[in-house]
Amino acid sequence: MSLIEVRQITKQYRDGARVVAAIDAVSFDIEDGDFVAITGSSGSGKSTLLTVLGVLNRPTGGTLTIDGIEVYGLTAERQADFRHVYIGFVFQSLHLIPYLSAMENVMLPLLIGPESRQRQREMASEVLTRVGLGEKLHRLPSNLSGGEQSRVAIARAIVNRPRIILADEPTGSLDSRTGDEIIELFGDLNKDLTIIMVTHDEKIQSVVPRCIHLRDGRMCGDGR
Repeated sequence: MSLIEVRQITKQYRDGARVVAAIDAVSFDIEDGDFVAITGSSGSGKSTLLTVLGVLNRPTGGTLTIDGIEVYGLTAERQADFRHVYIGFVFQSLHLIPYLSAMENVMLPLLIGPESRQRQREMASEVLTRVGLGEKLHRLPSNLSGGEQSRVAIARAIVNRPRIILADEPTGSLDSRTGDEIIELFGDLNKDLTIIMVTHDEKIQSVVPRCIHLRDGRMCGDGR
């Protein structure tokens, strides 16, 4: 059994009297430990698909099974629990809290967990050190570079030790050299995690082991 099984996923929206399919009958499997890029032009449906995979956007049709669990068959409360355990998110806009330090931002997903506050600090410190920010734990986001802010967002995504990381254009606002460093970091994290990344960056597409290509909401390519 694959870690992620996508079967005939469709997501429709109503635009006045017209029904638009942002995702149209997409099916694929992702194995445990895969590193997959979802590619396509603007409006192809790739970000919509990522939100469906992240159990944030219920599809109009089809099924999503993760680790044997049909996730959209769960209650909203169980879906939230599932996301907390299985999925870490790296958003394009990062969503760092500006008045919290790097460590405090990374600790946020831990606040609803059973760990003591001291253990939460230790876990945040460990992952920040792993992403190269061990000496900048207490800096505010405004005192970090764009690449360092991205590393804080990645650390926050992995601090719960999820099985899957979903990243939406994680290098979109970075210069080429910094973007390369972030992709190298994702490659290192892929030793322990399954990673699914939305990107339009052709350079990234050339180094990620597998690319799923969308056009007008339909899957038109899947290559390794």
